[in-house]
Amino acid sequence: DGRAPTAGATAQGSLSVPVRSGGAATEGVPQHGWELAHWAVAQSEVLGIDEVAYAGRVWKAGSGWRTESGKAGTTEVRMRFVH
Repeated sequence: DGRAPTAGATAQGSLSVPVRSGGAATEGVPQHGWELAHWAVAQSEVLGIDEVAYAGRVWKAGSGWRTESGKAGTTEVRMRFVH
């Protein structure tokens, strides 16, 4: 509806960062994607990231990494933010 969140409310957003297929790869998965995913996890508290997904794995704040069924794409790193 275009309205800004009220005081005390949280807003969510997401960002998908493309990962190029070139460069070093481990078992067909670009290393650059994992580097970006792990950087996002390391910066999650400062940046307000509560979820990072890449190559069929999802990290959630408070619970760590798990396998995400049916989504094993290696073309992007997906991050979800809570503001």
